[in-house]
Order: sequence, then C-alpha cells, then structure tokens
Amino acid sequence: MQSLTNKINPFDIRVAPEKCLKCKRCLKACPTLSMTEESIKAGGPLLSCMKCGTCVDVCPTGAAAFHVRGTPREGVQSGKRLLFLYVAFLFLATFAAGEIQQGLLRIIRLLTTGSMI
Repeated sequence: MQSLTNKINPFDIRVAPEKCLKCKRCLKACPTLSMTEESIKAGGPLLSCMKCGTCVDVCPTGAAAFHVRGTPREGVQSGKRLLFLYVAFLFLATFAAGEIQQGLLRIIRLLTTGSMI
C-alpha cells in the first residue's frame, strides 16, 4: 500500500549525490531501510520510504531533503518541509475528525441514556 501512495504523493525525498559525504548516517537512521548506497546514487530512497524525515535530519551536508514534485530541486528546503508537514497535518485532521466526532457522540449517548449503541 505504501508503494502505491508513493506513486501519487506530490512529496518525496531527494538526495543530491554531489553533496553526499558517504557518511552513511542516513542508511543507519532510516527506520524502513529505504536508503541504500544504490538509492543514494540514484538520487532518492526506495519505494518503501514513508517520508519520516529522519534521513533529512541526520544528513550533515543537507544532501537529503524534502522535495515537491514538479519544482526545481534547488531552492529553500525548509519551506518544502513545512509545506509537507502542513499538508500531512491537514490530511490527518480531515480523517481523524470523523472518528473524534463519533467517539464524542458515543460518550454523550452513554452519559445520557446509559448505552453506547
């Protein structure tokens, strides 16, 4: 399922091989093992990447960075990361709102009628 969402997701993580020191910090830090030496040479993680940003955080030279598809690779990286986090938060809030509403309705129903159904 993660690989499918990676195909349609407008965000990704890019690695600039020319900036990379080959310190392998991103390889060791990646929780999904999506960073390999081959993927770094290719310019990005494998399809199993969940875009947690751990590789971006540990990279001492900024070779690993968030990227918005369809935009130039050069530019302000912090703005791209904030944009990614903003969209991810809105996505989470949109889907969580229904669950929270249902939970509150069940609590109110339990307090008023004694039954959650």
